[in-house]
Amino acid sequence: MKGAHMKAPVEEIQSMFFEAMLHGWAAGASPEVLPDGSEQYVYPPPEEKSDWQVTDRYWVNAGEKYSWGYTLITYRGQPVWHMSYWGWYEKEAIPFLQECLLENYRAGVFHGGRGANCEQVDSGLAYYNYDCKGDFSEFKGREKIAMESAKITELGTHSYQGGLLFKPD
Repeated sequence: MKGAHMKAPVEEIQSMFFEAMLHGWAAGASPEVLPDGSEQYVYPPPEEKSDWQVTDRYWVNAGEKYSWGYTLITYRGQPVWHMSYWGWYEKEAIPFLQECLLENYRAGVFHGGRGANCEQVDSGLAYYNYDCKGDFSEFKGREKIAMESAKITELGTHSYQGGLLFKPD
């Protein structure tokens, strides 16, 4: 449907992104496991009638720590925004990653759909969102978690990119 974004301003799409992320992976929600081995979160749940749907779906290769996925926001059935991400994380870095992402989602701050730089002093973990360019309408960047001690040990990294799927007015 041409012009579907006319009734869904960019600010409203961004608000829906944050709302969905607060009900998804970073918040510890349980995913739906699909037959192809992927996992996904859909918000609002399909049984709720809504003009919006946010799908966050990802794959992790069996026996690996590598993953890739995407987030797609639709308004009245039309795709209006997307993000793709790929990379790897050690299992022990995942709770810290979720914490850093949630901090941004709760604050409604957009840094490429990921977190802002943060540290966990007692564990020595540090999250960096670097090379982040653009805004909600078009963006790309990289993030990583490292153990800051006598020597820096990388515990994972992801690249990401995305943006609007229409030209805003």
